[in-house]
Amino acid sequence: MGGVTDGPESLGRGRIAAIVAVACVAAAVVTSAQLYLPFRLGRAGGRVWVVFGFELLEWAMWGLMTPIIWRVDARWGFRARPWPRALALHLGIAFTWFLVQNAIMVGPPEVPESGYMGMSFGQAFRLRFILRLPSALGVYAAIVAAGYWVWWMAGHHRREAQRAQLEAQLAAARLRALRMQLQPHFLFNTLHTIAGHVREGEQSVAVDLIARLSRLLRRSLDDAERHEVPLSEEVELLAEYLTLERARFGDALVTRFDIAPEVRGAPVPSLILQPLVENALRHGIGPREGPGELAIAARRHSGHLVLEVTDNGVGYDPARAGAGVGLANTRERLAQLYGNRQRFQIAAGRSGGTVARVEIPLREEAPDAG
Repeated sequence: MGGVTDGPESLGRGRIAAIVAVACVAAAVVTSAQLYLPFRLGRAGGRVWVVFGFELLEWAMWGLMTPIIWRVDARWGFRARPWPRALALHLGIAFTWFLVQNAIMVGPPEVPESGYMGMSFGQAFRLRFILRLPSALGVYAAIVAAGYWVWWMAGHHRREAQRAQLEAQLAAARLRALRMQLQPHFLFNTLHTIAGHVREGEQSVAVDLIARLSRLLRRSLDDAERHEVPLSEEVELLAEYLTLERARFGDALVTRFDIAPEVRGAPVPSLILQPLVENALRHGIGPREGPGELAIAARRHSGHLVLEVTDNGVGYDPARAGAGVGLANTRERLAQLYGNRQRFQIAAGRSGGTVARVEIPLREEAPDAG
């Protein structure tokens, strides 16, 4: 069972101690002013520093008692036992504590500011006990209530921290799962192309493609723990992939890169362009008769990084927008990494074909790890 004593640890022991100290001093100022005013009105010549000293001593004792009250309440208070027993415990502690405090605070009878001038200790003790008991019980109850607030805030911060940690772990796990889905997806398609060259007896071409695929996979695995990479690295990886695809399309595929220099170092999700290019080749340029053109562009726009993959293929098919493993993963990865600060859309090009457009927040440098 979480106790109130967890509060200062979670919210800061120093901060709690400072708040208690400030509260005690402020209360001493208020109560000493209330007691000193009758001296001034009655022209009794009371000394303000003596009155303040008495009140500061009393509130300092309350401040020292505060962590003890919290600890007792955490172990044996209302959260640990039935309320009648907890209430009886608190009342017993409150009365016992006030008896001790009252005995300490009964000032010397010869000091006018004590308020008990000319009285014996017993008379002053009884009078002060009767006058101050209601306020003492109120202060004790306020301390218990403040302890509950500290306990609740500590638990709240702890739960929020745990929730944030779990959400981060879940997001990282989902991103790793999406990468595991994505890599076999394009790996299968590339191996299919290589197998075609092997069947046609083009051994040298197949060996060259296998070597390129090996380099591509090695770089991809090196970045396995990074969810974001510099755009320049992503473009280099995409160039390797397109080299493998040209083995399938031959001269029928023309590619063009238009990457603005100022965004080459910007971080982008790893393997974000590959599924867009694969989709354009498979569903746009692949079914087209004649040469196909593929353009990859990146630029800055209104604080965002805009990535576009444009093809002159058979045209945009709304029924296929977002279909397939690659595009579905792209949407989910963008949502995981950037929430509602990203946009991903596929639409018809101005002069035919299809345009896939990604907008993400623009940062200057890519992080070292995901």
